[in-house]
Amino acid sequence: MKATKSIVSNVWIMQIELTYKGDRIEGHSHKFDHQHLLSVGEVDITVDGETTRFKAPAIIYIAKGKCHHMKAISDYTLGYCIHPIRNGERVEDIVCPHTIPKGVDIDGTTMFLTDDYAETFDKEFSKKK
Repeated sequence: MKATKSIVSNVWIMQIELTYKGDRIEGHSHKFDHQHLLSVGEVDITVDGETTRFKAPAIIYIAKGKCHHMKAISDYTLGYCIHPIRNGERVEDIVCPHTIPKGVDIDGTTMFLTDDYAETFDKEFSKKK
C-alpha cells in the first residue's frame, strides 16, 4: 500500500494505491461525511458488517462516524479519499444514492436508498444537459 496526501485550501485528498488483491485499509471512521473516488480496480467496502463491491470508476459515499474498511478485489487499485477540513457543525450535502454502501443510514433514515429517490436524483442532477 502507498498513500500520498495533499491539502489545498480546505480540501484534503489522500491518494491510496493497493498493490495486490487482498490488500486492505483497516477499519476506521471520520468526523464528517466524505467521498472515495475509485479510479482503477475493484474493492469491497464494509460498513457495519455489510459489504458492497464497487468497480472503477466509482464515487463512494462514506457516512460520518461509520467504521468502514476497504479490501482490494483486483490487483492494483487506485483511489482518492476526499473531504473538506471543517470546524463546526456538518453541512448537509446532496448525496447520490448509487454511491452509498449497504448498511449506511443517513441521519437515521434510509430515504436515500429508495428507488424513488434514486430516480428523482437521476432526473434532477445526473440527466441534466
